[in-house]
Amino acid sequence: MNTFSELFDELDGPANVGRIIGVSTEHAAIMRRRNSIPAKYWDRLVHGSRAVSYDLLASLAAKRSHKNEAA
Repeated sequence: MNTFSELFDELDGPANVGRIIGVSTEHAAIMRRRNSIPAKYWDRLVHGSRAVSYDLLASLAAKRSHKNEAA
């Protein structure tokens, strides 16, 4: 998994991610389009899904940051 967008796919889409982190489907869909999940939601995501770890989220954020710097 290389992007937050792929993480959304792994977790069955914005509706499920929204449910896990406590936001609307629309808000989660915006996160998916931005290819980002703000760190303030990471605790909820890690505790709400066995497929997600802090290491994974940090890795995805670092890849996103590196990609943005290269652009």
